[in-house]
Amino acid sequence: KDEEKAPDTINHVGEQWKVISGDYNLVDVTIGGGFKQGSAANIGSFYLNGGTGSFDLNFDGIHKEDVFSYTEDNGSISIISVSQNVGSGANVSQSVIAMNGEMTATTIELNGTVVKQATTGSSAGTFTLSLTDLVLEKQ
Repeated sequence: KDEEKAPDTINHVGEQWKVISGDYNLVDVTIGGGFKQGSAANIGSFYLNGGTGSFDLNFDGIHKEDVFSYTEDNGSISIISVSQNVGSGANVSQSVIAMNGEMTATTIELNGTVVKQATTGSSAGTFTLSLTDLVLEKQ
């Protein structure tokens, strides 16, 4: 059975940069999660909009998206984002996005990680995504 893409929960705004090549390692320690690795070609896109951005990625049926801040300086790009949320009871989440690379007018080369941890009631989960030699092409 083909898995359907989960609906977007983030409004992706800005210039679209499609992932055209690279590799990924995904560890999703939540219910139904697991370990996946492979080619990052055509897994989705990053969106850049004047210092803020987002990504929308799919890994064999696992949909991940998030927002981040970034800086550009003399052909380099740095994506750093740390967020924490504390809700009522035992609901706590933390997200860290750290990537860097080189950027031209038409391509971006990135390496980095995304780590998300969440505790909801008595269950906990961790999601770690490592992206290596990722090449993005401006759409």
